[in-house]
Amino acid sequence: MFPITDEILDMFPHTGDIHSGVPGHVETVCLLYHQKKEFISVPYEPKDAEYLKSYPGTATYEEIKEWILTKGETEMKVICVDDEPLAVEYTLGQCALLPEIDEAKGFTKAQSALDWLCEHSADLAILDINMPEIDGITLAARIKQTRPETAILFLTAYKEYAFDAYAVHPTGYLLKPVSQEKLASEVRYACGGTRQSTKAHVQIKTFGTFDVYVDERPVSFKLAKAKEILAYLVDKQGSGVTRSELFAAVWEDSLYDRRMQKQLDVYIRSLRETLQEYGIPEIMEMEKGVLRVKPETFICDAYLFYSGDSDTINAYRGEYMSSYSWASMTEAILYWKAANI
Repeated sequence: MFPITDEILDMFPHTGDIHSGVPGHVETVCLLYHQKKEFISVPYEPKDAEYLKSYPGTATYEEIKEWILTKGETEMKVICVDDEPLAVEYTLGQCALLPEIDEAKGFTKAQSALDWLCEHSADLAILDINMPEIDGITLAARIKQTRPETAILFLTAYKEYAFDAYAVHPTGYLLKPVSQEKLASEVRYACGGTRQSTKAHVQIKTFGTFDVYVDERPVSFKLAKAKEILAYLVDKQGSGVTRSELFAAVWEDSLYDRRMQKQLDVYIRSLRETLQEYGIPEIMEMEKGVLRVKPETFICDAYLFYSGDSDTINAYRGEYMSSYSWASMTEAILYWKAANI
């Protein structure tokens, strides 16, 4: 998971023993903290073997784990841009407390930040929105032109800017004053991690395009309309949908005649066969011509959004099932909710 280095061992002399695998071909080192009886399993290079010794000390298991998870893998360069000097100073102070951040530089003028980025790189740009001359949203767009790899985090006192902010696909959007905990969560996400580590047997993604995963493997649908039918049922969040309602949404202005009823049956049958093939028939049920998904059988990003999960809300980028026109109403609702949270 993370390389063991002498820096880790020097910074966190740990209480416990270091147990290695097969001598001469060591693949994993386990750090055992006696009181908690817990392990961290960490691959390391053979050249690091000289550091694998028992170290007396007082660092706790949680301290070692937190340091490895945050600082051990990635160190970031961050810029902070705000027209208020005190705000810049405060944000830089918060950044200094985060082990992921190796360097943080502040600017009170947007143009100065752009000039600096012409010759330097940054992993993350923390931007105020309401600034003179060049506002934060415009600045973000220009940064993306110069440094497309730079993640954007908006930090502002005005939640009404959220709707426009999502147009530049920021990593996150936080309201002032921001706590260190929330800032740390956004920084870790910008490092390339994820805010939510929960894994489920079945995961359904609706942000952006619609996709279904079984044990992190994408489901391949034989017929595009069969996939769209499942997407529409997911959009209905477990409510029952009749065949005629389903047809009206997916086929829009087409006539629901005898021929199209048979065609709909073909797509529904194909959908059920695909779910059976992937071993997940339980996520959908059909009774007396009414179809519904069973939300308790899978994890869905949109459902987490509705439940108020802050990590999922911050992960929303303004797109929802973008391949389907009927999803535009739900997309508008998500936009509104994101802007008013």
